[in-house]
Amino acid sequence: MGFALAVTALPGILGGIAAFVVTRPGRELTLTFVGVSCFGASSVLVALAQTPLAFVLGLIVLTFFFVFTQPFITALAIAADRSGRLAAAMLGWTALGSAAAPARAGQVIAAQGLASVAWIPAVTTAIALTCLAWLRRSGRMRSG
Repeated sequence: MGFALAVTALPGILGGIAAFVVTRPGRELTLTFVGVSCFGASSVLVALAQTPLAFVLGLIVLTFFFVFTQPFITALAIAADRSGRLAAAMLGWTALGSAAAPARAGQVIAAQGLASVAWIPAVTTAIALTCLAWLRRSGRMRSG
């Protein structure tokens, strides 16, 4: 398990570098859509992993896209609210979710198994993608 955590650190670093490399003005919405889609899919795959290798590979992809997507989500929050309150709230909720979700998920997983939580990232990803599609359709955000 410790090895799995260590192996997943490097993809996070690479996700940050990739976000830096692909960043172009006006592409935040598109890159957020790609990142959220890949993060959500990898989260479901981690929950449904049947082997340790599948679990670690899923964590690698999940970590890459978590770090990759954060700058673009932050950029969208700043564009939506120039006061910075939305971006600060978004970062706060991310921190809260990162702290609280594993504790609750651990309880459910211990009682019912890892696959029992696969629906959570599926639903939250669908909600996030619906919101991003609404932003694109409403014209509130530019996309490249």
